[in-house]
Formats: sequence, structure tokens, C-alpha cells
Amino acid sequence: WAIRVDGAGPLDGKYERDGMLNEKPVYRGPNKAEVSFAGGKWTMSRFDDPASPCFEAIGDRVEGQVWTPTSTSQGLVAEETFRQAVAAAGGHPAEEEYRALAVEVGGQQAVLRTS
Repeated sequence: WAIRVDGAGPLDGKYERDGMLNEKPVYRGPNKAEVSFAGGKWTMSRFDDPASPCFEAIGDRVEGQVWTPTSTSQGLVAEETFRQAVAAAGGHPAEEEYRALAVEVGGQQAVLRTS
């Protein structure tokens, strides 16, 4: 069994079935990328960072899906993650700087990543 993924840039290509997870097949493709199913959606992760999906597709079937970039791969991070990272770097963002970068994604506050 194999699937073809298009619309995922460098992860486009043929994905071969490589086991099962959550009662759905797992597929491995170009650059050892992985396609798997969890939480009602298919996700695609790079081999070097399997915990951070970079594309997702909603639906029960993997064939013929439209792959969209995840929020984090589009440069968005959760508000608390942003504040923790700034604090860990020894900084304290001014509220006006934070508000300039803040956006709402899926009903939750996020911050645009700038570098």
C-alpha cells in the first residue's frame, strides 16, 4: 500500500505503508517524513522532528487530502510559549510589542514568530 502526497513542498512524494498507529496506517515518505493519524486528523512530520507536525489534513481517509501547514510551521507560537522564551533569554517584552505580534488562532492567543 502506498499514497501520493502533493502540496507539501519538500515532503511531496510517494509514502509507503509502515505499520499502524491509532488503528490507522502509518506511512513513510521522502526525507523519512511520516504521515500518521491522531485526534481526528492526519499529520505529517519530518523525521528529524516527529513531535512537531508541519502539515495536517482533516478527515478519516488519507487519500486525496489537502495538506495545510500547521500553525507552528507558519511561524505561530502560543502566547505562553512566547513569554517563556523571552523570559528565558533574559528579556521582558513591552506589552505594546507583544500586542503588535499577537494574533488569534482557533480561539487562542498566539504570537507571530519573527526569527
